[in-house]
Amino acid sequence: MPRLTNTIARAVSVALAACAMACGRAEPDSGARDAPERPDAPRTGGIVSLSPALTHTAQALGAGDRIVGCTAWCEAPGARVVGSLEDRDLEAIVALRPAVVLRQSSAPDPALEAAVRAVGARLVEVRAIDRVRDVEEAASRVADALESTGVAGARARAAEAVAAFHRDTASPVACTRPVAFLYSTDPPAAFGAGTFVDDAWRAMGGRNAVTAQGYPAMSAEDLVRLAPAAIVVVVPRKAEVPDWVRRAAPAVAVVESAALLEPSLRMLARAPEAMRAADAELAAQGAGGGVP
Repeated sequence: MPRLTNTIARAVSVALAACAMACGRAEPDSGARDAPERPDAPRTGGIVSLSPALTHTAQALGAGDRIVGCTAWCEAPGARVVGSLEDRDLEAIVALRPAVVLRQSSAPDPALEAAVRAVGARLVEVRAIDRVRDVEEAASRVADALESTGVAGARARAAEAVAAFHRDTASPVACTRPVAFLYSTDPPAAFGAGTFVDDAWRAMGGRNAVTAQGYPAMSAEDLVRLAPAAIVVVVPRKAEVPDWVRRAAPAVAVVESAALLEPSLRMLARAPEAMRAADAELAAQGAGGGVP
């Protein structure tokens, strides 16, 4: 099995880039805004998404077959790569003549806004997706845009996904001692306070050993000094956990879930089950029980 190398860590960081853009802000601006539409302009009904999280949210809302443009990190077969979080090919986007453009960024893009208006499309722009509530709000905004362009049932799917997440996180986990969640081990990096993984774990009655805000890089020594009761390593695919990680805590679980590395609607759908599986593994290693 491959180790969690810098190459894998960089790939994971791409999935987390949407979150990292807002690190350090106490109250991230997760609002979305829509560019004015030209109702008389022709449209194909297609969707261009410049964020993997928004692409996969749109798919979860029933618009998978309408994705015509996306990023290189989106799972959208047949769609054309037209940009990324902070980069885009305006000519390629205009050529696709989409009905909806989804963008996630920390700064406005007047040129993109003008291009979207020129083709009569609707621009849904989300500034940050850090918390569970940000995922929920982004899903609601995307659902509104999809419904307005013919994706029936998008709002209902969004509402049900949110309700299901809250139902599935209502019962407490067994391991309520401090747990560190790592999304990289080389170099070490963690889900800190104010992140969607932190929110989900706390909703289930768990405690996060990493109290720093955002997605802090850490050294192995930093992690050892935290003395967590357990470590959960989240990986996009099967990988070998370094020995030093297993020595840094009494219990270690590995969660193989790309969805848990991305603040999309599919994260809400899959996080509770993935976290309960990790909790069961930690409990089997003796990490269950209350605060030490």
